[in-house]
Amino acid sequence: MSANVRDARAKFRKSLARAWKAAKHDRLLADWLSAGDDLNQEMRHSLPVLRTRARELEQNSNAARRFLQLVETHIVGPQGFGLQIKGKLRNGKPDDKRNRQIHDAWWDWMRPGVGEVTGRMSGPAWQRLFARTVARDGEGLLRMHDHAPTAENPYGFSVELLNPERLEHQYFDQRPNGNHVILGVEIDRRGRPVAYYLRRDKVVAYPTGENLERVPAGDLIHFFVADRPEQVRGVTWMASAMLTMHMLDAYQDAAVTAARWGASKMGFFTNPEGSPVAGANAKEDGEFITEVEPGVLEVLPEGWDFSQFDPKYPHEAYNDFVKVMNRDGAMGLGVSYHGLTGDLSEANYGSMRGGALEEREGWMVKQDTMADTVMARVYVRWLNAAALHGTLGLAMPQDEIVGRYSAHLWQGRRWPWVDPKKDIETAILAIGAKLRSPQMVAAELGVDIEDVLDQLVDFNDMLQAKGLQMETPSVGGVNEPPED
Repeated sequence: MSANVRDARAKFRKSLARAWKAAKHDRLLADWLSAGDDLNQEMRHSLPVLRTRARELEQNSNAARRFLQLVETHIVGPQGFGLQIKGKLRNGKPDDKRNRQIHDAWWDWMRPGVGEVTGRMSGPAWQRLFARTVARDGEGLLRMHDHAPTAENPYGFSVELLNPERLEHQYFDQRPNGNHVILGVEIDRRGRPVAYYLRRDKVVAYPTGENLERVPAGDLIHFFVADRPEQVRGVTWMASAMLTMHMLDAYQDAAVTAARWGASKMGFFTNPEGSPVAGANAKEDGEFITEVEPGVLEVLPEGWDFSQFDPKYPHEAYNDFVKVMNRDGAMGLGVSYHGLTGDLSEANYGSMRGGALEEREGWMVKQDTMADTVMARVYVRWLNAAALHGTLGLAMPQDEIVGRYSAHLWQGRRWPWVDPKKDIETAILAIGAKLRSPQMVAAELGVDIEDVLDQLVDFNDMLQAKGLQMETPSVGGVNEPPED
């Protein structure tokens, strides 16, 4: 071997030593994938399987159902997304009167039987179902109708929740204008969705142009959380935890079955010679039948022995193993262990507070994503339709209404303070030091400061009408006068 070859090999070995360990190829990493297809191509085969298995877990797994309940509760909440309209007068000041007028019309449209096409759900109800669908199936479809007969309400606008299966994942095509259809989504050269291909029939074996409906992207909200650039379809949020949840459910089923058998079956009669027992009850195939009653002692026939059946299950490591598996599943779902399981046996105030604050940040990220992607489009489309139909009661052209009152904010649900007394005192001190505003504190509580002020005015009016007075209570000495 020449010196040049030896030097080249030595240099190559040194370069491997400096490389990433995770990129090595050896016997310990032989089962680790080192190559893969495009994500959209992978989803062509995996998407329906993941969706079906996620739905099965929803039906049969307590952890999966709990997670989806957390999604509904923490992303949407009982009252849905709160709308704050930021329309202004021509002088730049807030137009409180018209903002309130549009706000009341919006909530009238959100009533059951008005804005949602089936008439069965209120605004908060379809928002919760939409969030649950996205978490379980990986994506949600919300079709918007602003023409008769599908929008038969005074505002001329309605929304329709669709099963994500309607978006045909097997449809790939190249359009004459250069657009590509990937997983049923037509995108242009920039990757922007142009249209969606929905199944006309809910069951289509071989998708073609005849049995698919092309819906423009402006009429359909396709919402999912992307994991990679250029991704066109969503994957269930439970994907990384699904195997753990499924295996844990099967393990617990086996443990319960073993415990039930252990509690029901005392043991077995054994006879080395195989001779029958005189006077013993038996089935036609010779199997013994015995009954167990409290306080009964019996004598075995000659030549027979009794072998006790004791599966010793669930054993002493059962609880620890289930906790470890649930913690692993909670990490995959992005929630806290005690929030997923309700197990507070090892929790303390510090750990619960730190975990709750971190988890709430994650929920707020999902809230903002849904508000910006879904609710904002619904509101602007509703405002256009309501202005066109003249149901807002505003004496101005449609373009002016949309231009002046499209500005808005969404307020997601918030959570009670972990330590109310300390948190309120801290907020009051921060406001007094001009480090925070009352608007910021109200937003953290999930309320609109204008609603708070309006209610305070109404409350004071009621006190005056009753001839009563109420002093503002002090909180932990914050509002108490200084001592002399």
